[in-house]
Amino acid sequence: KVITTEIEKGMSDKLLASLTKRISKPGSLADSLSFALEKIVQLSTINISEVWLISEDKNFLNLISKSCQTEKFNDFYPASITINNFEKGKGLPGYVWETEKNCIWKNLPNNPMFVRTQEAKLVNLNIALGVPIIYNKEFLGCLICYSMEEKLSDKLKLLTEVGLHIGAVVMQKKTEEHYRNFFEISPDPKCILGFDGYLKKINNSFENLLGYNYDELMNAPLNYFLHPADKEVYQKKISTAIQEKASLSLEVRFLTKNSKIKWLIWNTTVLPE
Repeated sequence: KVITTEIEKGMSDKLLASLTKRISKPGSLADSLSFALEKIVQLSTINISEVWLISEDKNFLNLISKSCQTEKFNDFYPASITINNFEKGKGLPGYVWETEKNCIWKNLPNNPMFVRTQEAKLVNLNIALGVPIIYNKEFLGCLICYSMEEKLSDKLKLLTEVGLHIGAVVMQKKTEEHYRNFFEISPDPKCILGFDGYLKKINNSFENLLGYNYDELMNAPLNYFLHPADKEVYQKKISTAIQEKASLSLEVRFLTKNSKIKWLIWNTTVLPE
């Protein structure tokens, strides 16, 4: 028993460390959550783990990711019955949403509040633990873990910490994806310019406007693409904006690859590197 406890303590520490490390890596929200859940079901008493996140309109909790310890537990998700969302107060995810507190539901096959009683009976799941995923006091979703065992209370502290880590992952990845979508979909030319004068990121509209390919734009200073008469004004205003960390509105002429003039009004925000 002591050895098992020590091993699980070591796995818990590694789990939290690996989740923290994962947050800083590039990748989609779904990939990060799948990674987290795969680690969770490696704990001895957790057979299934799920993450439910609140929808954009805040009307539902949607099942975003799940992981099963073995193939046997895939029968908890029969193809004929698809339960991918819950309203507030409905089912265990909805209950966690309503209360925004940790909760444990026992005797799942006979629990009238539990929606998937038949599925729980099929794979011998007995208990479920729900943990809210909260970031900056904002409810983002919940982590649900299922077990064949009689209790999961010994995992409550760990899973509460995991919920906090997942909250950070969710907020960071959602912010990244919203930013990426805005940047790429925008019909206006957009770019990120480094303090060294080189472009760090451009969208398709910027590339199409000037007619240069991605590599050509990224491997020359921005003033290379400016009209000669505007280079000095551009350099002075950019330098001042960087020094004062101030926003800047600047109208300059760019030269396309075919030597055509394109007028652009730049609205910039300076952020420290």
